[in-house]
Amino acid sequence: RAAAHPARQPGRVINTVSAGDCLLAGALDAQLLGLSPQDALRQGLAVATASTFNHESAMFNQQDVTALVASTEIETL
Repeated sequence: RAAAHPARQPGRVINTVSAGDCLLAGALDAQLLGLSPQDALRQGLAVATASTFNHESAMFNQQDVTALVASTEIETL
């Protein structure tokens, strides 16, 4: 079991529609690329979080994803 701790982004959230879809898509993409389950979770959370920074659903900036991946901690429970 693991818990993820994404970096907080106060004031940046604009739209949460499709964030869950982005979480799943980001995690599945990472798994298909051969990343570990922890890294897949990290990437999924980063994509989901980055998608909330835009007015359009399911859209994100890759630079945001890269920064969020680097700042998301995974803790084994």
